[in-house]
Amino acid sequence: MAGISFTATLDDAAPRAALARMGEAMTDMTELMDRIGAALVASGGERIISTNTDPDGHAWEPSNRVKERGGKTLNLSGRLAYTLIHQAAADHVVVGSNVPYAAVMHEGAEQGAFGFLSGRTKPSEKRPRSQDYFTPLPWGDIPARRYLVGVGGDISEADKAVIGDLVEVHFGAIAEAFQ
Repeated sequence: MAGISFTATLDDAAPRAALARMGEAMTDMTELMDRIGAALVASGGERIISTNTDPDGHAWEPSNRVKERGGKTLNLSGRLAYTLIHQAAADHVVVGSNVPYAAVMHEGAEQGAFGFLSGRTKPSEKRPRSQDYFTPLPWGDIPARRYLVGVGGDISEADKAVIGDLVEVHFGAIAEAFQ
């Protein structure tokens, strides 16, 4: 280097501590992931309870129950919406439901996709003789009604904006604490 040069070092303890905290905050983002998970659970629940749309804004095909009796698709008891949960870790968050039918409702399934159920009925007053049965599972086609992620696996634009705000607030608060 020609001319003049100088070397700057960071000897002050406060800026060094601020940089260390920022590094820690990027290594363990559990708190941020917890907030992101809560936001995704809320938006997924809103889609089930209120809007009946996928993350891309497309309306779901109404269920047969809704076509026949009214109401909201996927929201007869509220169980699916109220079992959405999240689990935060240092570098990711998992959002989902432990309801057995949650994946089928989200992804859809063709008639017979899970095999067949067969058996024999027991005699009763209505039916004095037993009968064999053979039923596909599911018994009819179930269209996908995505409530967490869209077709390409992406979250909604609104969810992306909320996550961006959460990231900005999270890291902004850490940076401001050292000013």
